[in-house]
Amino acid sequence: KCSHHQTAEDRYFLHNHSSDAALLKKIPVFGSLVVRTLVRSANTIFCVNTKLTNQLISFFQSDTAHKNNIHTLPMGVSLNTVKQSISVQYDFAFIGRFVHKKGLDYFLDALIELHKQGIFPRVAVAGGPKNQHYANRIATMHNVEYRGFIQAEEKTTLLLSTRYIVLPSVEAHGDYEGMPVVLLEALGTGAGVIASQATNVTALPEWNSIKKHVYLLKNPANIDEFATILRSCLKAPAFQRKQLTRYMWSNLIEEYVSIIKK
Repeated sequence: KCSHHQTAEDRYFLHNHSSDAALLKKIPVFGSLVVRTLVRSANTIFCVNTKLTNQLISFFQSDTAHKNNIHTLPMGVSLNTVKQSISVQYDFAFIGRFVHKKGLDYFLDALIELHKQGIFPRVAVAGGPKNQHYANRIATMHNVEYRGFIQAEEKTTLLLSTRYIVLPSVEAHGDYEGMPVVLLEALGTGAGVIASQATNVTALPEWNSIKKHVYLLKNPANIDEFATILRSCLKAPAFQRKQLTRYMWSNLIEEYVSIIKK
């Protein structure tokens, strides 16, 4: 969503981390006017990936001044310190909102496919809001634990105690991911990742260095492909976790400040 910030000097900053501009553009005349007004009022605009940046730039074909105010920089994440040593408890975990674009149904479908083959990985599902559809599905599945809504230290502990974090996001009715916070949190803990193209993981500048621990889902709805990737992860040897720390707020804030000061 678009976040709007005001400083004591009445400078304005926009942070665009979802599909708002694309959805507004579908509204004839009025939608484009709203986007142009917001962008022109801002001193600096941040977008979490190049796709969102290019969408905003498309509203200003010949307005170089406003184009130069738009920058690509993901949001930062904060991970709580966990004092005790963490052992691996789960093979896979899903952490996210229970909405269609997060793709949880596809993950559960792929798990059912593994169960049919006699394969029962240890799985945690965390998120909300409480949804009877997902509650009923999870309740009937062996080795799948619903953890509810988690945050702070509990969330960090789950990330550290899981081999692979699963992000099977899809576009849903024009709504799509910018750069999922859980993706950056998973990379920050050094967990392996199963991510769809819709997460924009390949747009990260560090893609070449992290891709050996990222399984890319071309189409989460393709259950055979999904189940094959899950099996590959289960067979893969344990790996040394390498934390991607650039996107911790304590590090990333300096990049934001340097752009704002220009």
